[in-house]
Amino acid sequence: MSAIYTAGVLARASPNVTHVVVHDVHRTIEKWFSWEFLCHGNMVSSKGKLWSFRIGGEPRSGRFCPD
Repeated sequence: MSAIYTAGVLARASPNVTHVVVHDVHRTIEKWFSWEFLCHGNMVSSKGKLWSFRIGGEPRSGRFCPD
């Protein structure tokens, strides 16, 4: 779970778009951390146990996900 949080922080610190793939999203904790720190709105695809996110750099934002 710390890897998902770290991926979200690093992706937002980068000026470029970052692609993050999360495995085992059938488990509740991976699903929750992904929604919380990578944001459901950034999800570009899902297949089986894999979710793919595309996160644009937002270095000045203090929040992970918009309302």
